[in-house]
Amino acid sequence: MLIEVIGSNTVKIVLNQYDMTDYDICFDRLSCKDPDTKRLLIELLQLVRIQKNIDLCTQKLYIEAFPCNDGGCMLYISPIDDTDIESVHHIAKSPYTSMICECDSLDELTALSRHLHKMHNHIIYNAELFASNGRYRLLLYVFNKLEDKILPTVNEYAKIIGMGDIQCAKTREHFKCLADNNALELIVKTLT
Repeated sequence: MLIEVIGSNTVKIVLNQYDMTDYDICFDRLSCKDPDTKRLLIELLQLVRIQKNIDLCTQKLYIEAFPCNDGGCMLYISPIDDTDIESVHHIAKSPYTSMICECDSLDELTALSRHLHKMHNHIIYNAELFASNGRYRLLLYVFNKLEDKILPTVNEYAKIIGMGDIQCAKTREHFKCLADNNALELIVKTLT
């Protein structure tokens, strides 16, 4: 288990598959209504208080969970106050979902881009391309509720690193941007 403070009041917790087994929980069962999830969160918040001297137990919390490839999960926990809650209710929900795909070679990236552009271009709002140490990441912005349609294509050529704004921000921070707009079209025109 890894507990890391990543902001003035945001905590990142990474649980590997063994941690998930110890807590007798899997990612698919994580829910605010599930008693095992509540028990897990209470124990994690106590660990955060003890190890990092941050007490989140008495506050309303915003929690995001992402699956990890090893069967574990990554949690981002931050407190919210009532003014934040009010502003969240007034913000319109984004019409698309962000998905981060990683390819280990230029050939995989080219094949993935070609297939996505040909078969699914109509449901992909935008794509960005990043690179680092021979790995390539595509940030795909897919119209809501249509992500499942592109999963078979993505899984054939790449692995999904995560979804959501936090994962996108991590990619932007640690990878070099090669194309910040219309990356699929650029790759198809340039590399095929």
